[in-house]
Amino acid sequence: MKFTIDENGKPLSVFFKEAKASNQLVEEFMLLANRRVAEFIGNPSGQKTPPTFVYRIHDKPDPDKLVNFNHFIQKFGYSLLLGSPGQIAKSMNHLMGNLQGKNEQNVIETLAIRTMAKAAYSTRNIGHYGLAFE
Repeated sequence: MKFTIDENGKPLSVFFKEAKASNQLVEEFMLLANRRVAEFIGNPSGQKTPPTFVYRIHDKPDPDKLVNFNHFIQKFGYSLLLGSPGQIAKSMNHLMGNLQGKNEQNVIETLAIRTMAKAAYSTRNIGHYGLAFE
């Protein structure tokens, strides 16, 4: 979000900042760089055990939260496939693509984020479900 403020610092308006292609490209490169570092440290060649390393992990979403989220979005004419982790991820990505520019985009995206498990840091690498990274 961005704010327009007057010369005294009083907020005049608020609006959503548009993510441009250049922003998305930089973000994608940052994610890929982080992924490659984690792979390099976590899968060392010639060593039996990897050194202790802190990973940003993201567990699978809570099934009950997913069901509740699915019921909510059905009121807007959307639905998720909840059969397997792959189906969930694919249908969630499809949903996010279909929401672009729609009035309900903000509320559904916000609730989708709350449906997911929170990312955390750990020395035990369980992967990153939200990014589909091992």
